Amino acid sequence: MSQLAVWEVNFSGGIGNDNIKWRAFVWAISEFMLFVSIAINYLPPRWYKAVFRFTLFILMLDFFLCLIWLPIAVHNTYGFRSAKFVFTSTCASKIFLCSAEKGR
Repeated sequence: MSQLAVWEVNFSGGIGNDNIKWRAFVWAISEFMLFVSIAINYLPPRWYKAVFRFTLFILMLDFFLCLIWLPIAVHNTYGFRSAKFVFTSTCASKIFLCSAEKGR
């Protein structure tokens, strides 16, 4: 749910606890997740192996997509930085100034 704020998705009324529509949306997603969690407990034991394999597949897919996507996204935005820059830089605006100049 927090990714919607990061991706700057427009939600009517905004993304925040003061918006009743947003709170209802979060509640509905939570109820759905609860329903799925309860439903898995009622599966026959012979299906556990398939559920475990499906879950493991989703986790590995996510892991490998992050390994593939991260270097590409970093390269396309601000580029890789040295450890010295990361741990000794005190002004975050340097990153954005460098990336703005890189794009020109």
